[in-house]
Amino acid sequence: MNYEHYSRRYKKKMNKKSIGKKQVALVLSIFAMAILVSIVGFAVAENDSVCDHLGQRAADVAKGELPFVKDDPNILAMTDAGYAIVGGKVGGKTTEGCIDGVIASSGCTIGKGNLLLVHRSKEQPLWFAFFNKSSGECVYLEVDSSVFGMTAAEVKALPDDLVFTKIAKANIDADKLLNEPEAWQAQMNAKVFGGNEFSIITIPNVWAKGAPYELLKTVEFHNHICPGVTSGYNIIEYLDENLPLQGNQNYEIIGCPPWCKDDAFQVIFDKTVGKRFVAMHLTPEDSAQLPGAAGIYIRWDKPTDTGHGLVVAFNWTKARELCEVDPANKNQPWYWWWMRLKMDVEMMDLDDPKLLVSTMKEFDLNSTAELMELKYAGNNPYVVLGLLPDPALANLVGPENIAVDNLLGCRASEFAMENMSFEKYDPDVLAMTDAGYAVVNGKTTENCIDGIQATTGCTVGKGDLLVIRRSRDRPLWFAFFDKTTENCLYLEVDNSVFDKSVEEFMALPDEGLFRRVVKENVSPDKLLNESYAPIWDAKVKAKVFGGGSGPFTNEFTFITIPNVWAKGNGTPRELLAAAQFHNHICPGQTSGYFILEYLDEYLPLEKPSQQYQIIAIPPWCKDDTLQWNLEASIGNKNYVAKDLTTEQQDKLPANAKNVAGLFIRWDPATGTGDGLVLAFNWTKACEISEFPRSDFKDFATYKWWWGRLKMDLDMMDYIDEPETVVETIKEFDVNSPSELSNLKSAGVNPLVVLGVMPEA
Repeated sequence: MNYEHYSRRYKKKMNKKSIGKKQVALVLSIFAMAILVSIVGFAVAENDSVCDHLGQRAADVAKGELPFVKDDPNILAMTDAGYAIVGGKVGGKTTEGCIDGVIASSGCTIGKGNLLLVHRSKEQPLWFAFFNKSSGECVYLEVDSSVFGMTAAEVKALPDDLVFTKIAKANIDADKLLNEPEAWQAQMNAKVFGGNEFSIITIPNVWAKGAPYELLKTVEFHNHICPGVTSGYNIIEYLDENLPLQGNQNYEIIGCPPWCKDDAFQVIFDKTVGKRFVAMHLTPEDSAQLPGAAGIYIRWDKPTDTGHGLVVAFNWTKARELCEVDPANKNQPWYWWWMRLKMDVEMMDLDDPKLLVSTMKEFDLNSTAELMELKYAGNNPYVVLGLLPDPALANLVGPENIAVDNLLGCRASEFAMENMSFEKYDPDVLAMTDAGYAVVNGKTTENCIDGIQATTGCTVGKGDLLVIRRSRDRPLWFAFFDKTTENCLYLEVDNSVFDKSVEEFMALPDEGLFRRVVKENVSPDKLLNESYAPIWDAKVKAKVFGGGSGPFTNEFTFITIPNVWAKGNGTPRELLAAAQFHNHICPGQTSGYFILEYLDEYLPLEKPSQQYQIIAIPPWCKDDTLQWNLEASIGNKNYVAKDLTTEQQDKLPANAKNVAGLFIRWDPATGTGDGLVLAFNWTKACEISEFPRSDFKDFATYKWWWGRLKMDLDMMDYIDEPETVVETIKEFDVNSPSELSNLKSAGVNPLVVLGVMPEA
């Protein structure tokens, strides 16, 4: 069989059938189109209303003025029809019918992107505008509202100048306006387009540059285009790349500060105020600390009740540079619109959002409660996220006085609150710092204290903010202790932060602020467990909390002060206050508190003229407690410290082996006084704590700090019973200033003078 011949015959036969089918289809299509045209014609006839005629009439006038023919792709039609209401009252005559007339006459449609319905308030006049991209010319027509009281036939019979109160034509090509701003300013002043001049010069020129349809939909709602609107579109592009939605996720947006950008989110993301889009302003002071801040954007996952967010910035300085906006003319009356129009047009050529948009902070949210904390009235979301200090700081020091060291106290506190999970005013939290004593790069650091107070609510007055004295050359640090968890967080500052401006400082991540961040559990039950004590001793030797000079380093400070504070529930205040001066708590310092209580009972000051004269012999930690609380100090010449040699100590009688000093109630008015020689019973104290006093000197093992911590806490049980450990060795009188001076003088052993011990 000749398969090739058969194949040709078969194809020819099939082609005839195919041609026949195509002819039938063509006939049916023509018939269907005829029916559609007749239906449309019927619909137009049925809709032969004043509104429909106004839309067609406006387009017809424009077709003659520009000129153009129907379906010209270079034509953009704009109108506020559908928003304007005749008479301006809700329930009045609406104007959406005009839109069909514009479409019928001009061929511009919503689907083709060359018919834009520009949002205006309901009481505004009804208007139409047509722009010819090829010539740059625009025709504006404003409707005489009286025509709505007529029939369509009556309106058709009117000449154009009675249908429209204004018919204006002008060339609005961007190049022309930007090169001849003075000429267009005159048109602006004359309101050539009925007060819509800015809308009608910006929207068409950006449309002519090929603006994306999403942006044009935003422009309709915003009623003009400006760099602010475009910045919103840039941010959306940035989010598409850096925070894209997945699955059923949605965006939660906080427009702070709000500007034109936010209308883009309402239109493109459907994040409207009615759907709980939140927007709030920043004070000028806050704005200065957050340059370029453009809002908070959260990718929220409702099923897991979690979110991941970005704080975004928009770089306006760079935007102006890239658009070559010359500020030299900023005082000209036309500069405001000229600058915006130039940036509108130029920004259409910037196709990389990262040129202008950046991330200020990335964060996670772990519950709806955390999300709502960013949205609630009374909360500044940037404060919640740690990008701004608590406004309490501004209230405390004055917004104009906020400095880097204020903010450093805030940032340290915020870091602690986040990492230790406590809230402001938590009564179980103790804050400590050496701010005010540490000097960094020649700068004092006391302002940090205000930052701690403003952020944590810990205060000197409540006794939960302790300012620990350290040598001025020691590092600046912050420490926070939580009584409920017994955790202590230590933050040691990187000195380079003091070289930053406020803006640079706020932009730093936490790791750029602190060169050492350590959190340790300092529970006394754990530390005093002798199986764990060697482990902590290794950390002491490793200077886990930054160390210090001698054995009494930060490691000792942060196991003693917080635990005594916790056991006494913030008391006794006099002991804790003196601990700031002494920079730790030890049994020696606590012995001073017992002596203080003993003096209150057995040698109290009875007259305003009286004061204490103290001779510490031998001196030990007790004397810092006494100096701090009695206004008796070496500098005031009412406190003298004399040590005893080993030989002298050996010659002390049994009742004076623990001698603590001479305490004199002196009256300068009479030149006389009476006094006590007191002793502190270390033997009794060691019996209470059940360890030998020799452990205090065992610096080779953990015993030295272990014994001190144990006695610190044990002695708190006797804090109101000074007689338990304080004893009177001798009572005596001082009958003249010369006798007092002799006891205090160099070369004199007052214990010998008073007969407490034999002369060497």
